[in-house]
Amino acid sequence: MSSIFFISEYEVLTDSNNFSVVIPAICNKKELLNEYSIKLKFPYFGANWDSLWDLICDFHWIPQKHIHIYHECVTLMPIRDLKIFLKLLIDACKDWDEIVEETSENQKKTLYIYFNKNEEEFILSKLQSM
Repeated sequence: MSSIFFISEYEVLTDSNNFSVVIPAICNKKELLNEYSIKLKFPYFGANWDSLWDLICDFHWIPQKHIHIYHECVTLMPIRDLKIFLKLLIDACKDWDEIVEETSENQKKTLYIYFNKNEEEFILSKLQSM
């Protein structure tokens, strides 16, 4: 989980190298997918887990190299959906970490995922039970 962090405060950092978004407290999969689509300015979206995976492993439409996504609250989501979402994020971070070199078609990006420090114990317990 080298690109997943639990923090008390988040400062939006958007400049020529960094693109940051804040995902507000969400209660279900539909809200989560909608917020991701809007905040990350998806150029298209199928509103399902597979489509979310495809887009967070791409980011061709975002020129910045570092993508920061802060989640205010995810622990209100149904546990099944939360586990799927957490696994998807972990795998996406690993996927970006494994890209060794940039090509003219694909700029290497770094995906940073942040969760509220107050949710750390709960989220870690769900990750351990997967």
